[in-house]
Amino acid sequence: MKNTKFAVINIFLILFIIGFVGYSFYVLVNLSMIDYQSRDPTSEISSKGLILEGEGIEISERFYIPEKEWKLTYEVLERKSESFQQVGIVISVYSIDHNEIVETAVYEGIGSDNIMIFHGPGYFYLDITGVNSFWKIKVSTP
Repeated sequence: MKNTKFAVINIFLILFIIGFVGYSFYVLVNLSMIDYQSRDPTSEISSKGLILEGEGIEISERFYIPEKEWKLTYEVLERKSESFQQVGIVISVYSIDHNEIVETAVYEGIGSDNIMIFHGPGYFYLDITGVNSFWKIKVSTP
């Protein structure tokens, strides 16, 4: 009985994440209609980096990475609701210059991790989907 319950929960989580990834592609289609080049330019990432904090679904403002290599550190801080046990984050990194997804990070649970991205220099933005979570993300150059 426990294995069946665990399997059902895992299937639900997989479907939930697939739904959010599908939503991310929906957002990508809508955002591709936005002319980012006509917006006020965002300054380069400083030595302190760019820090984003929030919950749920958010799309960042564009930012400029001056180097080829950069780092994305993400942290799932806590659950929003104890009634729903699954928690995590899905982050898609979009290149405005190339109009494509260059990296996707998926993290399940409470905690932190990071990834190195080798797609600079250029303009980017993040599509963040927090699953029942409060999160914090830092973009920095080495």
